[in-house]
Amino acid sequence: MRLTNRGFTGTEIAEMIQMPPALEASWSTHGYYGSVSHNVKAIYQRYMGWFDGNPARLWPHPPQALAERYVKALGGIDHVIEVAQTAYDEGDFRWAATLLDHVVFVDATHAAGRALYADTLEQLGYGSENGTWRNFFLSGATELREGNFGTPTVTNAPLIVAQLTPEQAFDAIAITVDGPKAWDLNLAFDVTFSDLDRSFHLEARTTGC
Repeated sequence: MRLTNRGFTGTEIAEMIQMPPALEASWSTHGYYGSVSHNVKAIYQRYMGWFDGNPARLWPHPPQALAERYVKALGGIDHVIEVAQTAYDEGDFRWAATLLDHVVFVDATHAAGRALYADTLEQLGYGSENGTWRNFFLSGATELREGNFGTPTVTNAPLIVAQLTPEQAFDAIAITVDGPKAWDLNLAFDVTFSDLDRSFHLEARTTGC
């Protein structure tokens, strides 16, 4: 918070902050799970929110639209990949990943872009001390090469639903409601779980009560 009060953003603080030598030297405080960089950004977001005060970042384009503009400004996909390859060869994997992220948002099927991006994430993964970052990097590399893996394709499977409380079940249903299609509806209904001897009154509406 000292650095926040001096006007630095979460990303900047994560690069600047130094742990006391006694903590740096202790194996028990190393980032085997999580990292100082990750947690510093989380602390900043808790107190300051997502906006870092720079007006240019107040209303950015979403990822795909932003990627299309960056790639066009940099001279097209092939040139962006050349720049990313140079960054990769120089060991600047963070910059290579940033460039290649734009490439795959513009063309998710670009073979050379996907291959170099996978190699880049793999190098970032190998260089990560903490397990969560390493898993993210290596999972990303695997998905670029082989497709999605390990993610449940059916979230409403009976075994999962059976573990939910009624309140959790209603919450799960609520987040599936398509707002634009439902904003003219005014519904009210009662639900009783006979096995639990519990009843609920539910309403779905966009007008005031």
